[in-house]
Amino acid sequence: MLEKFEADAYQVVEESSAAPTIENTIRAGLPCDHKNMCKFSSRNSSAYEIIAAALVRYSDEAPKVIPQRWTYAIDMLQTLRIREARELIEPFRSL
Repeated sequence: MLEKFEADAYQVVEESSAAPTIENTIRAGLPCDHKNMCKFSSRNSSAYEIIAAALVRYSDEAPKVIPQRWTYAIDMLQTLRIREARELIEPFRSL
């Protein structure tokens, strides 16, 4: 559904779909459609500034966040493997 909200801009999707709530992310509406959401008239356009600020923030935080995510992923994988191993040996425990 298209909803006009600025001179030549339309809301292409619902807010909840376009910007789902995800921890430590920036939620912002861009005054453009899908075709033009990465095309900026200048570095002073509001859409450019929103995207640039988010990219700078993510790149600044990446060295700290990535190792934490790797640690979490490794821990989750180890837990999953332990559960799978227990499921596989369970039928043989009664023998």
